[in-house]
Amino acid sequence: MGSYPSLIAFCKKVDFDVQKFFDTRSKPIQKSNLSITEFNALKELTNMNDIIIRPADKGGAVVVLSKEMYIQETTRQLDTKHYERICTNPLSELTNAFHNNLTHANNSNWITESEMRYMTVEYPVLATFYLLPKVHKPPFDNPPGRPIIWEMVHLLNQRLNLLIFSSNPLLRLSPLLLRILLMS
Repeated sequence: MGSYPSLIAFCKKVDFDVQKFFDTRSKPIQKSNLSITEFNALKELTNMNDIIIRPADKGGAVVVLSKEMYIQETTRQLDTKHYERICTNPLSELTNAFHNNLTHANNSNWITESEMRYMTVEYPVLATFYLLPKVHKPPFDNPPGRPIIWEMVHLLNQRLNLLIFSSNPLLRLSPLLLRILLMS
């Protein structure tokens, strides 16, 4: 597990967020739909370091996996030609290149100033990789996971919508062409 610092950081962040969620001292007292026994059992589950709790890929179920199985599936999915380990944080370099491209597009009158502001990411964030267990697929005792790359989706959707719905014919892309571009 030591060779995947991003995965470790993600697990710690999730643990922190779950703990913060159950920290009732910072919130006004609210009536819970859980009994005290259920609440204590859920709190005990969240304090266990050897399990991962995730929503299922389909059906709205909650899945409790051993951390070892989750890391094994994550490693299996990341050890492919689709992902590449990087040694440095590329965020500032990518942000600068993107901003330079936007500035060039604006200076060339391909996009307006307001379109440039809309597509500018003020506080960029690295994407987070995690898995949603596919409990409807075998093997049921160790289900495969559907990979999710969070944050990128939101940032890209906002900017790609501009390309789909733009009034500028040079920027306007058909949804079919956009899908083809994203698939390649």
